[in-house]
Amino acid sequence: MVAGLAGSASFAWVQLLLYPQLLGFQIWDLKFVAIVGPALLMGLLFGFAAILFAKQLKQDEEALAFWAGAAASLAALVGSWLTEWVSVEVFDEFVPILGLVFVSLAVFAVKLPAPSRWVTRPLGGGNLILFVVLLAGVSSYESAGFQYYNLSDRPVLPQLDASGPQTKEKPDVLLISVDTLRADSILREDVPTPTLDALRESGAWAEYGLAPAPATLPSHVSMLSGTSILSHATYSNEGVLPNRFPTLAEVYRHAGYRTIGTVSNGVLRKETDVGRGFEIFENVTAESPLNHAVKQLMWSGNAMTWLGRLGRGKLFRAAYFALIQRRIAQQEGGDDSQENNGGVARDLALAYLDDLYADERPFFYFLHFMDPHQPYTPPASTAGKLSDFQDLPDCYRAMDKGSLLLARQVAADIELGVDDAKDASKYLHDVYHEELMFIDDCLAEVFSRVRESGRSTLILFTSDHGEQFGEHSLMLHNNSVYEPLLRVPFILAGHGVSPGKRQTVPHLEDISTTLLVASGLTPAPTMEGRDWRKLEQPYRVYIGANDQSVALYQDGWKMISDWVAGPEQESSLRPKQLFHLQKDPAEEQNQLDDPNQAKRVASMLALLRTRVAEGSVGETAEMSAEDRQMLDELGY
Repeated sequence: MVAGLAGSASFAWVQLLLYPQLLGFQIWDLKFVAIVGPALLMGLLFGFAAILFAKQLKQDEEALAFWAGAAASLAALVGSWLTEWVSVEVFDEFVPILGLVFVSLAVFAVKLPAPSRWVTRPLGGGNLILFVVLLAGVSSYESAGFQYYNLSDRPVLPQLDASGPQTKEKPDVLLISVDTLRADSILREDVPTPTLDALRESGAWAEYGLAPAPATLPSHVSMLSGTSILSHATYSNEGVLPNRFPTLAEVYRHAGYRTIGTVSNGVLRKETDVGRGFEIFENVTAESPLNHAVKQLMWSGNAMTWLGRLGRGKLFRAAYFALIQRRIAQQEGGDDSQENNGGVARDLALAYLDDLYADERPFFYFLHFMDPHQPYTPPASTAGKLSDFQDLPDCYRAMDKGSLLLARQVAADIELGVDDAKDASKYLHDVYHEELMFIDDCLAEVFSRVRESGRSTLILFTSDHGEQFGEHSLMLHNNSVYEPLLRVPFILAGHGVSPGKRQTVPHLEDISTTLLVASGLTPAPTMEGRDWRKLEQPYRVYIGANDQSVALYQDGWKMISDWVAGPEQESSLRPKQLFHLQKDPAEEQNQLDDPNQAKRVASMLALLRTRVAEGSVGETAEMSAEDRQMLDELGY
């Protein structure tokens, strides 16, 4: 059995040092627990098997145990690299398949002598002792305060020449985007959002606005450039805002406004060009290299290690996630004000508002909150106000309760018809709303600072897209163009705005035009949106899309088609669903194959083909390995 331990530990150490994207001794204690620990267990099993079967196979007991253990660890080493090269999205079974192959071949390897007992005994026993020591050390991590973002390091608002355009009589403009916020969330009586309720009562609002995409970057490109998704053709988070489209910030800056943007999502990185026109465009999502490495191991280990494969994910999540989350907590834990991105975004906004109010010139401030985007991690002030951990079914409690993996598992179980999955999705929806409650508290402090200034201010509150919680057996976002993802909140309040609910549905493309006209400025010629304040007739046609699906809205009907965004996107259109939204807002009655709707389908498809043919082909922003890892962590 000691020989089995030695054999499995030998190649397990090699995998530890050559783990994809985490080479060397980076977070070696966590890698040891994930890689060498299960290898030692397998070594013990192979050692015991060697005692039982060596005589029947007419093989040397010690050699059989050593090489069988070594084969299992070698399978994990090779399998992890094959998983990295091919992509876990395509295939994630390399480790167990290679394990069967290599262990079978180990029977032939026993002709090679095992290392001397003077080597195998210290190697096997030493690794076992080291595993126990490290396991105890990792599990005993203590949480320590860590500030996400150091406010004292924020970029300083530059000094400008006072001889610029005279804009002292114009209003300040505050555009607020709360990531992943469904339109219906701020209208629910069971979810207390007093700050947003007060903003809605004082301003013009719609039951919902329409986003052009179910993903962050495409919607923000439309929001900040005033262009439709077919025009800018940024269909995914790997795109870029084309430089032929002036941005909202550029128009304001040219008019003499101060321009600041503070965002909390790595998707809105500078390479996408969404920060064009801002004097300061600060992203608060940077994390420590250690934290990045820990998360990388957390996401990849489920497929690349025996710990993840043996338990089909359950053992990995139950045992290893608990240890990893302690390490993350050690790096990220803190007081309530800095416990998540929402608190950081608020504090940074308050600091910059103080700077801006020291200047007589008006400003355009784009304030973006990441919460309630997954992972759903409300701070202590709101956690548990709507949710009860006991409501989460037992089969999911071993997973991190707000994690992407939990949401994906729930989605998979919903599709399979698992009853507990519905209860789990409701639990996650409640936790999601607890994050919204915290953002409402954050906005209360921001709006208080705005009121204290005594300056005329125009505020527009919205989101980039929504989130799914079991509708159409789906969770999360960017995997459909159904209404829960494309309907977002829309409130316009302050300078020159008449309060009240409006029936005309606004689009995110309308934001640039609406804000500029309300500020007494002229929109750029490329801005396609209209001034929502003066919009009496609804749009007859609207298009929302990602890189796999496109939705055409026309006269109360919605047709969803599959497509592949790119050079051949027109020819790839394949209608799959047709809904009458006024009669079927939940999109449950697909009328695509109804003979009575054949003419409508043909007409809408012809219109869609024309619009797509007139549209553009998207550009791709430069993507580093870290950027792709970030997108993976966010679920894209």
